[in-house]
Amino acid sequence: MPYCFAPGCNHVSRREICRFFRFPANETIFNKWNVLCRRKDRDPTREDRLCSCHFADERDVVPSIFAHNSNKRFEFLDPEKRKSSRTKKKTSAEEDVTAEQETLVQGVSANHPTLCQLNGSSDVVTTAVNYFLQENQKLKEVFAKGERRLSFKNIQTDDLLVFQYTGLPTAAHFLVLVELISRFEINYVMGWKVETINIHDQLLCTLMKLRLNLQYFDLRFKINSTTVQNIFITFRKVLHDILFKGMMDVIPSREKNTFFLPTCFVPFPNNFCF
Repeated sequence: MPYCFAPGCNHVSRREICRFFRFPANETIFNKWNVLCRRKDRDPTREDRLCSCHFADERDVVPSIFAHNSNKRFEFLDPEKRKSSRTKKKTSAEEDVTAEQETLVQGVSANHPTLCQLNGSSDVVTTAVNYFLQENQKLKEVFAKGERRLSFKNIQTDDLLVFQYTGLPTAAHFLVLVELISRFEINYVMGWKVETINIHDQLLCTLMKLRLNLQYFDLRFKINSTTVQNIFITFRKVLHDILFKGMMDVIPSREKNTFFLPTCFVPFPNNFCF
């Protein structure tokens, strides 16, 4: 038996003829409903409902009629009266315009009671447009934060994070390695060049995979797993060719070092290069 979630409203579907609307699946609209309800004892669930008495018009996306959004005494409109009033025909185009303006003010004033003091259609429309533009900008900022990807520029000022992700002591060591790799032409093993992220983030991606052993799809660079795989295999080979073959290939093998090892180094059998 559904009942209304709004505080101060005791409407129940069994005895009322007003309609009941389930909280929307869209997370943004769901949170908007929750904020407008201002219920402090608990948060709503997907199964909670609001009755149609809290909507200025059933076509409204968000509720706007509550006990807390006006200084005047709150009274629920009788569902029968609401239904009959909607069936009456407007007698003139002027009444249509007036009703539309009143509905606009009523919907916007749920969060901004000061808008109720406005007189004049031009001021109402201008204020409403500005309000929705601000809301749109806020949503864009929220989505932009959600789309942020991991990048070296986000951690380069913190050597502890650089060490945690890459194993290199400082960001300066990382930059030296980037400069060294940049001197050589990189041939990607899959035959196509990665241009989605720069060389700094490609090296960071490779070192994170080596240090943390993350899956290809778990690396936080907002690129697909095939691109990550292409980067990792390519840069692993690049690091091997530059650091090992280019700098350490001339070092004698462990067997030769052990054979010619001075007696003072006998207690350290695992050390063969200084």
